[in-house]
Amino acid sequence: MSLSSLSQCRFIVVDACNGDKVLRCYEKNGFVLLYKTEEIEKRYYDIPQDGHLKPRLPYYDLKKK
Repeated sequence: MSLSSLSQCRFIVVDACNGDKVLRCYEKNGFVLLYKTEEIEKRYYDIPQDGHLKPRLPYYDLKKK
């Protein structure tokens, strides 16, 4: 039995610093933000709209062609 038959993954999710330069780097390399806007993400985590959202969640789909 090989290791590849025991474990598989499809997505890579990272905590990225919430900065334009950092997020552009991830997007340039094929990552997509889990939440389309900061407002939606703040609502999900119960952060006030005037509060600061430190990390963002970009993900990469390993099956993407």
